[in-house]
Amino acid sequence: NAGATFQASVNCLGGGTLALNGDFSGALTGFSLAAVFSACQSAGVSIDGNLDYALSVSQTTLTFSYTGNLEFSGDVEGSCELSLTGVSSAGSLSYSGTICGYEAGATISVGTPE
Repeated sequence: NAGATFQASVNCLGGGTLALNGDFSGALTGFSLAAVFSACQSAGVSIDGNLDYALSVSQTTLTFSYTGNLEFSGDVEGSCELSLTGVSSAGSLSYSGTICGYEAGATISVGTPE
């Protein structure tokens, strides 16, 4: 099975661009998306940096990750680094990592309805 890729570039409302690059695996068992912000401006804020998302699927498990770093300037100043991974399987979802310097993590279980 052949996979597929896509690329798109979007102009931001106040200037700059958001470039998107994606890839699907041939058997639809994986997906990745890279978003690159280049002086992307809106509402007085400019964003530079990247966010990456990856997903893999097996018969019983879904695994995902978000990584990246964004720099903000203008009416909002600062940066945000993101590193988050997760797994979903058999009625539960677990994730862990950091978002903008804060630890994030949880396990969520879903029981069988009665």
